[in-house]
Order: sequence, then structure tokens, then C-alpha cells
Amino acid sequence: YYQNLQPDMAWNLAHPQVRELTFALLKENTERYDAETFELDFSRDFFCLTPGHSKEDSHFLTDMLREYKRHLEQLEQRRGHKIKVAVRVPWTPQIAESWGFDARRWASEKLIDIVVAAPFWASFQYDFHTDDWRTAVGDDVEVIPAVDEWISPSPESPITETTAEFLQGWCAIMAEQNANAVYIFNFPYYLQDEYLKQEAIKFRKMAQVGMNRILESNAPRCSQIGYLDYPAESVPQQSICPIRLDGTPKTISLPFGRIPTGGKVTVTPAFAEPFSQNNLEISLNGVPADENGIVSTNALHTGDNEITLRGGAGNTVVNLFLRWSPDSEA
Repeated sequence: YYQNLQPDMAWNLAHPQVRELTFALLKENTERYDAETFELDFSRDFFCLTPGHSKEDSHFLTDMLREYKRHLEQLEQRRGHKIKVAVRVPWTPQIAESWGFDARRWASEKLIDIVVAAPFWASFQYDFHTDDWRTAVGDDVEVIPAVDEWISPSPESPITETTAEFLQGWCAIMAEQNANAVYIFNFPYYLQDEYLKQEAIKFRKMAQVGMNRILESNAPRCSQIGYLDYPAESVPQQSICPIRLDGTPKTISLPFGRIPTGGKVTVTPAFAEPFSQNNLEISLNGVPADENGIVSTNALHTGDNEITLRGGAGNTVVNLFLRWSPDSEA
């Protein structure tokens, strides 16, 4: 667990002793707590099966889920209510299957009720493909996109805590991707001052109004560069960062969700070192930004936005922020 992603440090559910222990823990959990839904979190450490053979070992997980489902059905009879099963798995059906998480089969056998599509640890994605998941698991399984409490633009970049404006922007984009709900991992911890410091007040406000109303609010929101730290097994991690400026135009695409009326739009690059030249030009969808990165609100689109950086040779961009803020902050 968190041992530099070393699979030899993880429990291997292909071994019967490991499955026996795991099922005993699952059974103890369900016996102790009378919940409406129990989640099996396969994304908190995705090394669950034999490295290099995860897909062919997937039947071990399916067998365990069948046993788990039978156990829950017995509990339903005793407790008199439905008990749902949620699974947190990688971002796409194809990536999930490569690691042995056969959500397609689990859904076809009615072993699961909810799929949470998630990154592993420090990454996030905007391209949530609802239709791909719907094709894989059908209409009876709810599919929810997830983001972690930590984000980063690339494998080499420092990991940072999410901010309220990032989450508000991410939620708005998920709505555009036809997501009916969102899942923010470890969100309850955001409400504690020791975890968020200056962001605590903003997150309390988010929790009070509810995630759906965020889309209707005029709260600040932003998009930034992300990557996938959970690609298919044996596929290397990739990111567009760092971006080394060499004088030729560099174009980066960032999505944006619903855009409130009015406000201010800002494009802000983050550099590896203090910016050393003043000849960097920034444009958003062809509209130039001023020296402070401020651009006309009419330039911002719902959906994909093209940000072009010209000049600034010798500098390295490690992240890029596309931000909308209300007039009161302008």
C-alpha cells in the first residue's frame, strides 16, 4: 500500500488465503454496520492480482463478488431492506478490465449497483465518457465520476490539495459530460480546518448548498492541466507537462463547464522557475489576453478551449489555469 507502486508489496487476491482473509473482513464489516450501500474500493491500490496477469486473473475477483453478493442477499432478508454494492475502479471500462476489474461482467451478473470511475491517487481527468460506461454496464448500474483530494498535472510535479474553485470547475465539466452525480474522495476531511486551512470556509459552503447547486452559483471555478496516473496495466504514465517554451506557439486545450453571466476570465501559466522574459503572449480561443492574463469573457467557451502561448523561450510551464471569477472579485 503506497510502496512506490511496487506490486510485490500488495496482497494478491489470486491466492485463496488472501481472498479468505479479505472476505472475512468484508463480512465483518457488513455484520457490524447496517448500511444501505457497501463500497469495495479497488482504486485505492490497484495492485490486487498477479502483475502482468491481472486480466486473466479477474475471475478470482468475480468469484469473491459472487460470494459477497450472496452474503448481502442473506443480510437483506434479515434487515428488511435492499443493500447495494458499489465498486471504485479505474477511469474507463477498458482500463478497469486491464487490471482485472471486470465491471462489465459484474454488471451482467447483477453483482454491483454503482460504479465509481476514479483515478488512482494524484491525478484527475475531465474526459468522462458516460456512453462508454453505459455500454459496458447497462442502464441499471449507476456510474459516478470521481476525483481525489490530491491532484497533480504530471508524474514529476508536486502533489497539491484540491481547492474549492477547482472542484466547482470540475463538477461543472462533469455535468457537461452527462454525469448525474460526482464523487469527491475524502471530501468529509475538507470540512476540518487542519486539512484545508484557508479553504475550509469555502468547502463548508459547498457542503451546505449541495453539489447540484454549485452549477447554479456564481462561485469561482477553474480548469487546469491533469493527467492519468492509472493507465492500463503496463502502459506508461503520460502528461503534456512540462511544456518547454522555445519561441514557437504552444497550444493547450482545457475544457470548461457552464459559464455564469459576467465576471472575469483569467489565463495563468505556472512556471518551473521565476518567469525570466516579458515577451510571452497568451490568447484564449484566438482572443489575446492582457499583460495580467485577463481576457474577454466572450472568449471562454463551454466545452474545449484552446490556449496558445507564444514567446517566452527558455521558460518551462508546469501547469496552466483557466479561471472564471465573479465581478465582486474582479
